[in-house]
Formats: sequence, C-alpha cells, structure tokens
Amino acid sequence: MPYWLFPREGGATIERHVPALPLSRDVQRLEALRQQLVVYRMVFGQPRQDDLMSYLMSRFAYDEIAHLLKLLQIDLAPPRP
Repeated sequence: MPYWLFPREGGATIERHVPALPLSRDVQRLEALRQQLVVYRMVFGQPRQDDLMSYLMSRFAYDEIAHLLKLLQIDLAPPRP
C-alpha cells in the first residue's frame, strides 16, 4: 500500500466548512460550484457516486436515467462463446 494512503478504519476524515453569510449569494454560488465539480469529475471519469446521482436526479426523471443508462453503459464482460 502506498505511504500516502491513510487507512479508513478509525482514521481521519475530511470535513468541509463553508462559511455562508445570511442574505448573501454564497449559497447559490456554492451549489453552482458543486454542480460544476460533478461535471468536471465526470469528464475525467472520476465522479463521486453520491454527487453524480444527485446531479443526475436533479437534471433527469428516473425513467430517463434508466433509458440513458442502457444507452451509455459499457459492458466490460468478456465475450460469451
């Protein structure tokens, strides 16, 4: 195991604290930044599952997601004889 990976069991966690002032535009900007981060990670093929699902659920209906999944899914299974 590389030395820079920290074991998760009983280990440290990353916490994000974003100060949001009342009546400011920071809340909307934070939400826009999170959505941009999801798209950025999708482009590079490294999305976080929770972020990706919340992004897809906010953009598409459940039936559309199921249809898109069938169209865009890549099957990496070996060919069947």
